[in-house]
Amino acid sequence: MNRKAPLIALVSLIAFFPLLASGLDPAEKGLGFTALSDGKSFEGWKHAGNWEIQDGAFARVRGKGSLTYEAQPVPDDFELRFEWRVSALCNSGVYYRPGQVEYQVLDDAHPVYGENPRQSAAALFFCMGPSKRATRPVGEWNSARILCKGSVIEHWLNEERVISFDYTDPKWAKEVELLGIRGGDLTGRGGKLSLQDHGQDVWFRNLRMRTIPADEALVPDPNFKPLPVTGAALEKENARVRSMLEKGDVYGVRWRVIADEETDYHLPCERIAKAVGMEASDFDEVFPWSAMKRCEVHGQVMVEIPKHYTRRHVSEGYEYRLISAEKRPGFYVDPAFVENGKELEKIYVGAYEAYLDDAGRMKSQADVYPTADKTRVQYREAAKANGAGFGTFDLRTLLLLQNLFLVEHADRNSQRAVGNGWGMMLQPARTHRSVREETGVNRLITRPASGKSEAALMNGLFLGCAITITSEEKPGNVYFTGRTLTKVEMHAPEPGLATFTFDGPPVDTTTDMCLGGAAQKTGLSDVIAGHSGHGEPHGSQPYDVYRSVVKYRHIENLWGNLWCFIDGANLAKGKLFVCDDISDYESGVTWTTYRATSIPQLLQNDNGDVGGPREIHFLKNLGYDPEMPWLAVPQDFTHVGKDSLPGQNQSQILREGNFGDYYYLNDKATCYVHGGGFDHYWRCGLFTLRGWSSDTQHWYLYGSRLIYKPLPGG
Repeated sequence: MNRKAPLIALVSLIAFFPLLASGLDPAEKGLGFTALSDGKSFEGWKHAGNWEIQDGAFARVRGKGSLTYEAQPVPDDFELRFEWRVSALCNSGVYYRPGQVEYQVLDDAHPVYGENPRQSAAALFFCMGPSKRATRPVGEWNSARILCKGSVIEHWLNEERVISFDYTDPKWAKEVELLGIRGGDLTGRGGKLSLQDHGQDVWFRNLRMRTIPADEALVPDPNFKPLPVTGAALEKENARVRSMLEKGDVYGVRWRVIADEETDYHLPCERIAKAVGMEASDFDEVFPWSAMKRCEVHGQVMVEIPKHYTRRHVSEGYEYRLISAEKRPGFYVDPAFVENGKELEKIYVGAYEAYLDDAGRMKSQADVYPTADKTRVQYREAAKANGAGFGTFDLRTLLLLQNLFLVEHADRNSQRAVGNGWGMMLQPARTHRSVREETGVNRLITRPASGKSEAALMNGLFLGCAITITSEEKPGNVYFTGRTLTKVEMHAPEPGLATFTFDGPPVDTTTDMCLGGAAQKTGLSDVIAGHSGHGEPHGSQPYDVYRSVVKYRHIENLWGNLWCFIDGANLAKGKLFVCDDISDYESGVTWTTYRATSIPQLLQNDNGDVGGPREIHFLKNLGYDPEMPWLAVPQDFTHVGKDSLPGQNQSQILREGNFGDYYYLNDKATCYVHGGGFDHYWRCGLFTLRGWSSDTQHWYLYGSRLIYKPLPGG
């Protein structure tokens, strides 16, 4: 290792850490070390009166708290050298990153901690044990070093390098995750150096620090192997982890299976098990919800979901959903975490709807127009272009999210619980038609109906909304999209006409063009405080509440805006076939890697009339297959055998009860789309699954979402 640092680095470090002593040996001075104590005072340090200076050392003499270096934060890349001495049964440590990142200082014969290498002297506490025991007897001084450069960490004890690893190396993923459960984040920077008071007397001396220069490498030892945690020590550690995650608890919900639509349809969910008495916000402290987080995976903005166990069953007229952090009798790992028979510790869902870049790769990122008008096959290939483990939103992941939502909210209606979503934007087909041909313009001139007001003209639109220009003759054909409406002028450029102005490169307009709504940009939910909720309403009332972004557990627009193709599920003549391996997803397959389900799903091919007497076929029950209990797909619908209902507000009554989502399945479909598009009104929802689509179909209302599963060996 090159220990020589440029003069500029030394000068910089002296400015960064004020020189408190000159008792450094010449070699350390040459490397750029600065003493953090003069052995006489607490200059630069802060404590609560429970530390003293004894023979040039910091000594903890009574219990009131840690001793913290306040002069400056710890550099990102640094080396710390120090000496430590413990009393009998002492447990202490040196914290050098924000949160729970600690070099363990310990009497290694300590009966509580010493038996576990991950908690022994020189360990990265609750993460990585040393490769060997190297402490001196209680009462004697031990020398120590901590080195951090980029993602490489080393711990030294008595001139032995006992820890040396790169925390981004997948082989250490479980150890890093274990630290995360405790609250440690190895990616954190800018923390303060802290010497722990854990209740016993401990001494520290000769603390000196340097910044490791950019041109000095720190390479992890490829032969490093931590001492194993076994036997009683492992059992105790596992018990502690369970306690941290509340893994001993089961959280659940149940609701009445609808047998009688008059009496059962509007019955609420009931919280069961440990969830009794809880509110949705309480789940922020409960695993796995508490561990769901946004992160970046291979350049994509994703939401990480940790492995957990579930149980779904139907008994005595109720459907039950139960979630546990640990495996227990009757529970199984959620199938979304199983690929090719192997369990995954976590999976990732795109935080945003999919966008295809110029190279045809699928992305999950903010501030772009989500890509629409592609087929399921095209989206699948675009996702796979990112590498192994990437795919499009699949049925198992959807059902996983539905399960989490149901237990958390104890409500089957996602619009009521979280928000309505983008559901009442203007359909572009045969709406505001161009009446003039122009070259190189950013406007479309239309002729509104006589007497039409500006408010009526803007129905389903608003300034700042995304728009699509489609064909009047062939409404499914898109001329262009990815534009924002910037201005609308009545009686312009002359009386009786109206002009819609939009951004982007100028275009040539024809009289075949029609202007309407589109999928709104990604990232609009980033202003929502917290992980779930809905944004501000847009456009004219009273339906402005159906023009807003939604977010559930950091995932934007799981319903509304664009229908999302669902992978891993194929339909043939009204029958469902499912696949258990993301690597085997393929269109048109109903054998080998796909298996048939035993759920009898009713056919329903009537779109009804929005808000009218024919809008009566809402989802009633989810199917149950004892061989695949997790497979909770729509099975039947309300008012079977009827075309319409007399009376007012029948549609509203139905959409406000049960799931509140519509039921769609015909015998021509080959795949599902999910969630509802920007024109789908109140029918958008987490449980809206439409079996009317084919793998060759593309539409400006059809989109996708990226998922990533870290496959073994991938």
